[in-house]
Amino acid sequence: YPQAGDTAIFPSGKHKCYVNAAITCYDVTLTGDAADTVLELQANLEVTHDLLITSGIMNLGAGAYTLTVGGDIYLTPVGAGTGTNATLTCGDADITVTGKLNTAGVWHSGAYNPKSIFTGGTGDHTFASMHLLAGTDVVLSSGVTEITGNIASAAFRPDVNTTYNTYSNGSGTVKFTSASAQNMYSPGAAASAYKQFYNLILEKTSSTLQCLSTVGFDIRVENNLTITSGILNTNTTTGVNFDLTVEGTTTIGSASADAVDYATLITNESAIDLQGTNNTTPGLKMLSGGTYNGVANANQSIGSVNAQTTAYNSKIYLTSGTTTIYQEDTGNHAWSTYGTGDVTIYHGNGTVEFTAGTYVYVYNNVNAFYNMVVNHTGAPGNRVALSGDVEVNIDNDLTVTDGDFYAGGAAQLNVGNDCYVNNGATHTFTADGDVAFTVLGEFTVCEDSIYTGGTGANVFGVISMSGGSTLTATSGITTLSGSAGSTNQEGFTWTPFYQRAGATFNHNNGTFHNKNTQGYIGYGPGGWGPFYNYIQDLTANGSHTLNTNLICENDLTISGTATLYGGVWGLRNESGYNMRASGNLTLLAGAGMGGLAYNNDGDMITRGNIIMHTGSILQTATGSSAPYWEVGGGLFNNGGYVY
Repeated sequence: YPQAGDTAIFPSGKHKCYVNAAITCYDVTLTGDAADTVLELQANLEVTHDLLITSGIMNLGAGAYTLTVGGDIYLTPVGAGTGTNATLTCGDADITVTGKLNTAGVWHSGAYNPKSIFTGGTGDHTFASMHLLAGTDVVLSSGVTEITGNIASAAFRPDVNTTYNTYSNGSGTVKFTSASAQNMYSPGAAASAYKQFYNLILEKTSSTLQCLSTVGFDIRVENNLTITSGILNTNTTTGVNFDLTVEGTTTIGSASADAVDYATLITNESAIDLQGTNNTTPGLKMLSGGTYNGVANANQSIGSVNAQTTAYNSKIYLTSGTTTIYQEDTGNHAWSTYGTGDVTIYHGNGTVEFTAGTYVYVYNNVNAFYNMVVNHTGAPGNRVALSGDVEVNIDNDLTVTDGDFYAGGAAQLNVGNDCYVNNGATHTFTADGDVAFTVLGEFTVCEDSIYTGGTGANVFGVISMSGGSTLTATSGITTLSGSAGSTNQEGFTWTPFYQRAGATFNHNNGTFHNKNTQGYIGYGPGGWGPFYNYIQDLTANGSHTLNTNLICENDLTISGTATLYGGVWGLRNESGYNMRASGNLTLLAGAGMGGLAYNNDGDMITRGNIIMHTGSILQTATGSSAPYWEVGGGLFNNGGYVY
């Protein structure tokens, strides 16, 4: 047998040779016939220097043997058109190579002839680098292929031109483990036409894996991406962004992490699609020490998001563009982020849009979204639902453009700016149960759209209702809290509650408390309300005006400070608009109604009692068009003034 210092050469035209006893050689070279197996393992083989195949087939057999190479493996056929292929068939052998695997073919007459053929088999492989260059038919191992180095500036170079050659990821795992930076590189024009990885794993401590230059490639993972440590960067070393598509789950972090930012995905301006499997696995799964760094002005897609309970906080930095969440995991959750001790969300002033067509839950007990959009594609009954009886915060806008949205699963839903409901007549935005729903800006229910409240407190800065819309108020208290006017379809800005003709307001036997500081308290060209209980706050040094009919099917209460301002005591009715309360009219301490210099031409009807408190002021009608005040009960004056 060849000895440790020998070079073993297997020439063409000879019978097949077997390694039938474990031996060690310095170099092994195959120059055999292309169609024949020149060398086959029946025992372990160690090559302390290089393994070179210029023609013929080396078969590592089916006995789970090991091939160890201290230098490099070269599959480099010779000749142009007349040469023979150089083939390494790995079988179920394990391979450990200190250097690189380097393959290449020879271009001749419009094709690669001869070419290299690497068939990975089922064993586990370790290489410092893999350079699978043009002219190679490649099937990676279905086991684990570990890349430990970065030889010749590239750890992984699948430069297979798929027009002339074939590439398969072998349904195996490629794992990068170097503690130093590693690069991927592929200059071929068809580099993005195949899925380079089935499973891709990074176990790199704090080092980075990224594309090498402007001719890098889109990263495509057919199954799962796992970053247990280190950094995957979609930006090349020269600043060009390449897309990342993961058809399975992307997991960032590890139960073994010993610090925050232990494992990181940096997405840059790349197009990102982390798919997951609908109704089975999330697109993005965050574990201890994981960081999803989406800080960029880019649009990204994630099947669903799941952040686990962790020892070290995971972090999600969202893009300033739109992150689309389009399906669910096995718990029907499109978004699951738990306590602040487990995950931190940085919204990046971006938008999170939910588009799944099934019944999905959103559980976010952590930090705020900036903008949230519900664009649900499912039939009525399939909806995006808040989950977990927690406080959900949206710093800027909430928009419901399509589908059902159910906020009743939250304890609180807080919107820092505007809420825009435009989901059509077949879908409903529901804040059911005792959920507390707050919109600090404008709450707009567009044409033919529907909002339905529950029993909890609702707070809106401004309300705009378009024609054909329906707003069913909470049976609790609805508060109008802002200082701005409605930006409604007719362009009026002087009223905080605009109810366009054809819009339906259902009071749900609740209380409407108008604290808005606008002078006109509300308007509806076809009628405003009607309300069940209505409370109107007054503002010192300002008047409030009924410029539409105000109808209360129960009690009407006036509160605040009745200061004579422009001849008006607090609240007056304008022109021929009427005020009707089927219950009591109560003026709390200091409140006022009516005016001195202004006509009160509308009819004022109180079916119950008029109850006045200390310092309150009531100015009766003074108009010239025969207005009247009808009181069905009595007048109970507890220190007020009647004029």
